[in-house]
Amino acid sequence: MSTVADDPTLEMRVIVDPRFRQRWIEVRRSQGRRRLHLAAAAVAVVVVLGGAAGVAYSPLLGVRHVRVVGAGGYTPAQIAAAAGLHHQALLEVDASAVAARLEAVAGIDRATVRVEWPSTVRIQVTLRHAVAQAAGPQGVAQLDPTGRVLAWLPGPVPALPLVSGLPLTDVAVGAWVPGTAGPHASVGAQLPGGTAGLAAAALALCANLPAALAPTVQSVDVSSGDLRAVVSNPAGGQVTVRFGDESDLGRKLTSLATLFQQADLHGVTLIDLRVPDRPALVGG
Repeated sequence: MSTVADDPTLEMRVIVDPRFRQRWIEVRRSQGRRRLHLAAAAVAVVVVLGGAAGVAYSPLLGVRHVRVVGAGGYTPAQIAAAAGLHHQALLEVDASAVAARLEAVAGIDRATVRVEWPSTVRIQVTLRHAVAQAAGPQGVAQLDPTGRVLAWLPGPVPALPLVSGLPLTDVAVGAWVPGTAGPHASVGAQLPGGTAGLAAAALALCANLPAALAPTVQSVDVSSGDLRAVVSNPAGGQVTVRFGDESDLGRKLTSLATLFQQADLHGVTLIDLRVPDRPALVGG
């Protein structure tokens, strides 16, 4: 005996309530619209992000203005070129890297860099200044207090003491003279103590000369194993000042300034300040 269900040749029809059918259609349409909205939103986000990135890296938000404070003898164009800011997007400006590039310039001691949206980079620089000069194989080196070579010139310039006995062979512009304070020293550092060495002490002496003494110091020498200077004698002629080692340079300079103001230096050719509280005067 067979039934309708047992006969595979018979077609079964499922009768669906029209209300359920309509609800099913509406659900499918709603899901389709939701997927369409999500796809449209994703495309919009991509477009917005792409547009934002395009604007951020476009000339609209590029470095258009470089404001420089404290440039001294450098022009703003020279500072901007040294900073490497030409044709750069503001978003790509690394303030620390820019400052490092600027501080690699021989005449710049410190650089502070700040990004100001939408198109400005502000740079403040502190310059190095020559306090002495020294003759070497490339001419005459201009030296700052830390021993950095700021420039090589064909000959000496007025008003800077000439330091002799420094090892200047193969010292390029921007490098430090061996035996001086070096790259980590501060330009505004005070006179060194007893471990600075004669080369550093000679430059520290030149950098810290009292105003009354500065115009009188013609040369400083470290080649003899101690620190000596040739100074214009206020009583006429020249006088050699022997400072000895690098210790107590501040007291020794104070003692020399006092002698220039109060002592009779006629005929004096040597002032020995190795003991600053008991200076010795020697006549020619």
